[in-house]
Amino acid sequence: MSINWRQLLNHSLLAWVRFVERYNLPVALLIFFIAGGCLYYAVDNFRMNTSTSDMLSSELEWRQQDLLYEKHFPQYSNNILVVLEADTPDQAIDAAGVLYEKLQAQTELFNSVYYPEGLPFLRQSALLYLDTEELQDLADNLASIQPFLGRLTRDQSVRGLLDMLEEALQAKADGEDIDIDPLLERITEAFRAVNHDEFHRLSWQSLMSGENGETEERYRQFILLQPKLEFDGLLPGKAAIEKIRELSKEAGLETKYGVKVRLTGSTALAYEEMLSVSRGTGLAIIAALGIVVVILFLGLRSVWLVAASVLTLLAGLAITAAFAIFSVGELNLIS
Repeated sequence: MSINWRQLLNHSLLAWVRFVERYNLPVALLIFFIAGGCLYYAVDNFRMNTSTSDMLSSELEWRQQDLLYEKHFPQYSNNILVVLEADTPDQAIDAAGVLYEKLQAQTELFNSVYYPEGLPFLRQSALLYLDTEELQDLADNLASIQPFLGRLTRDQSVRGLLDMLEEALQAKADGEDIDIDPLLERITEAFRAVNHDEFHRLSWQSLMSGENGETEERYRQFILLQPKLEFDGLLPGKAAIEKIRELSKEAGLETKYGVKVRLTGSTALAYEEMLSVSRGTGLAIIAALGIVVVILFLGLRSVWLVAASVLTLLAGLAITAAFAIFSVGELNLIS
C-alpha cells in the first residue's frame, strides 16, 4: 500500500494548526523565548570577516596567484596613501616632515610608514633625478644669486633680507644682469597678505627654480602607510584613518601650513565604501520595514494582525540569524 504524501502533509499541517489554536498562549510564549534566545546567541556570537580577499575561494587559480603576490610583496597590500597638497613646495615639504615624524611614533597602528622624499639618500641626491636641462637651469639660477644667498645665509632675519635686496639693487644699478623682479613681486605679495591678515608663504624653492609665481599648480607630497587592520569589525581601517586625521589637525597642517590632507589607497577606499554601505543599509532596513507595515495594514485592515505578522517576521529573522552564525561561524560581506 503506497503512502499518499500529499494527504499526510495536509493532515500534519491541519493537526499543527489545531494544536496552535488550542494552545495559542503557550505556543506564543514558547516562540517568544526561542526567538529571544536565538537573538541573544546571535548577538553574543556574531563574528564578521570584512576582508574582501576572503570572500572568494583560495582554490581559484587567479586567487592563488594573488595570494602569492601578497606573500612576496606585503608592503603593497592594504595601504593608505596620504597626499598633502599646498600652493608652494616649501609648505608641502614642511607639513609632510611634521606629519611623517608623528606617524612614525604610532607603531601600534601602522606596520610601516614610508616617506620617499624624507629619505637621507633623496635629500642628498635628489638633483640626480632632474633632467639635464632642468639641472642646468637650476645651476644658472643659483649661480646668478649665489652672492646674495650667501649674505642671507649669514643673517636670516628681515634685516638680512633687506640688506640682500639692497646689494641686489645696487648690483643691477651697476649694470649687472640680475633679474630681481620675481623676488620683489613675491615679497610684495607677502607684505600685502600680511597687511590684510591673510595666510601667505614665500617660497624660496620656487624662486631658486625660476618659477614666476603665476602658476596654479598644486604641489604634493606623499606618505605611504600600511596600517594594522582588524577584519573582525565592520570598518577595519577606522582607527588608522581617524589617527591620521587627528594628527593632521593636531599639527595644524591646514591652519598653520596651509596644506590640505587627502587620503586614498585600498584601505581608505574600502573604509569609505563600507561606511557608505553601513549608513545606506540602516536606512534601507527602516524603509523596508515601514513599507512592509503599510502593505500589511492595507491588506489586513487590522492593527493586531499587522503586529502579529511583524512579530512573526522579526522572530523568523532572529532564528535564521542564529542558525547562520551556528552553522557558518562567521559572516563576510556577501553573506
